[in-house]
Amino acid sequence: MFLRQVTNQVLALCSYFIADEKTRSAVVVDPQSDIDVYLELANEHHFEIRYVFLTHTPSEFVAGHEKLARRLNATIVLGPGAEALFDFMPAADGDEFELGDLRIAVVSTPGHTEDAICLLIYDLNASKDRPVAVMTGDTLYRADCGRPDLLAVEGHTYDHMSALLYDSIQTRLSHLPGGTLVYPGHAYGSIEAGVIVDSTIDDESESNFAIQSPNRGDFVEIMAAYSHAGASTGPPFYMNRGSELPDYARRTKLKALSFEQVLEWQREGALVIDFRSVQRFAGAHLAGSINLPSFANLTCLNYMAHVRAVVVCDPGEEEKAVETLTAAGFDMVVGFLRGGMAAHGLSTRHVGRLRRFSGTEVLRQLMSSNAPLLVDLRSSTDWKLDGFATSVNMPFAEFFDRASALRKDDPIVLYCQSEFFSGIAGSILKSQGYRRVATLLGGMTGWRHLKSKLGPRADIVGPPITPTAV
Repeated sequence: MFLRQVTNQVLALCSYFIADEKTRSAVVVDPQSDIDVYLELANEHHFEIRYVFLTHTPSEFVAGHEKLARRLNATIVLGPGAEALFDFMPAADGDEFELGDLRIAVVSTPGHTEDAICLLIYDLNASKDRPVAVMTGDTLYRADCGRPDLLAVEGHTYDHMSALLYDSIQTRLSHLPGGTLVYPGHAYGSIEAGVIVDSTIDDESESNFAIQSPNRGDFVEIMAAYSHAGASTGPPFYMNRGSELPDYARRTKLKALSFEQVLEWQREGALVIDFRSVQRFAGAHLAGSINLPSFANLTCLNYMAHVRAVVVCDPGEEEKAVETLTAAGFDMVVGFLRGGMAAHGLSTRHVGRLRRFSGTEVLRQLMSSNAPLLVDLRSSTDWKLDGFATSVNMPFAEFFDRASALRKDDPIVLYCQSEFFSGIAGSILKSQGYRRVATLLGGMTGWRHLKSKLGPRADIVGPPITPTAV
């Protein structure tokens, strides 16, 4: 059996190329938008890709299943109850696909989505009864599990999806042989170049709360701390059901724009996305642009994905930036700022800045007559543990559905764990006309370092006396 994991560090994706070396037949599981890597593997090792499996319908990136199937006349396989506009083979629980000495068995695991499946991989040369690996998609990650609330927008209740996810993990995955390799669909925060992302069922039994949860009720309560009440299915979800990603972005991905051309696109409604770090963006950026440092996950911008976009990044990063936007569903990237920000001496009227307040400055302002509103972008669990006592909690995943409750003329200080997400949120508020927005310098990590030096003055920090939400 031939098995190759294909990772995308930008979007924290894991996909898989699996083949039988006797029949030279292959399958691809959860392909990313750039299908060249799978075509190259097939060509290099003389395999024929016959099936393309989706373990669920992704909502945060555009998958490559349609492109692969069309290019190779391969069959797309989806889980029970899946809906799509393209031709596909619906797979039921227990269905098996045998390609020589390779067997793939479908396991229905609803919870993350209703059509979610996992795939048991058997090397029949080794054993006909014990799987070598399980492809878990977004059902089970390393020491974590998928969100159970992505389909709230389609009428599914959070508790119902959480209960389904618990049952799937407990009854379909936790009892697999302990040595079974676990290959997830994502590896948030842990993908490194050249490093295989995997674990075993035994590993997960020892470290994964989703397997260790003693009962369904406790699991649902634990997952409530990670609930994304405002989550929605963005453009990639519907593209993955059959509304294909246009080739527009790829045709224009290397189009260099002058500063005047970028301004013209911006005046016509284009979204300017700046991929530089929070620190550099805050110091000076094109007024009205949005910051996505280090090629952050773009799910937060799904609601903007069908607008024209212009990229601002460092020279040499243009192609990576455009490919990232394309994979996240931005289908109208018109080009990038030639030479990046450093190549242009901007006049004051075109320069925007995002203020960054130190912890001591935040304390000083909180004791003034015009104290700012503190917004904690972390999970409700973290907020209750050590958030500022006077803060309100808007978890980042919910922020863009709830931000309209904030008043544009009020002073606002955003904070998260490290300033990463607060920088993104602050840039979007600034682009929407919020004038008095700042971030907490260094986030809560920086604050904790400062807190030890402040003594009683730091008592203004949580847990919140009366949990408040806007």
